[in-house]
Amino acid sequence: MTHREERALLDPGPGLTERILDRVLPSRLRRRLVTVLGWIYGSSTAISTFAVVSWISRPESHVWLAQRYGEISLRALQSGLFAFELITRSWFEVLQGWGFVERMAGTLSPIARALARPLADPTLGLILVAATLACAFVLRWMRGQREPAEGVRHVSLLGF
Repeated sequence: MTHREERALLDPGPGLTERILDRVLPSRLRRRLVTVLGWIYGSSTAISTFAVVSWISRPESHVWLAQRYGEISLRALQSGLFAFELITRSWFEVLQGWGFVERMAGTLSPIARALARPLADPTLGLILVAATLACAFVLRWMRGQREPAEGVRHVSLLGF
């Protein structure tokens, strides 16, 4: 047997190759599946569109749709208001039950009174504004340059 005859015996042919590729390469299977799903989707869309258009073209459909839309809108609004009222009432009851509001008012009122008296003085207000501006200027100065000179690495005091 010559070398050419051995090759002829070992060649499986294109049929076997195609079957193996169909099993090994999922893209061929996917292509078939997508084609089938595309036909199913297209036909179901066409049938659904035909049914909806034929139903909407009837005169009593518009009245029925308007009534359903009105009912749905009313129910949605009532549900939203109920949920809002439930949440706010629950929070007020929780805060009253814990005495949270009274305790916070009792704690913060002396602090508010203590801060209100000095802040009412215009001189002190001017001093506070000047101090805030001075702090902002110092922080800006400590921050450093955006683009340092070539070869010089700048390390700012604040680290940014």
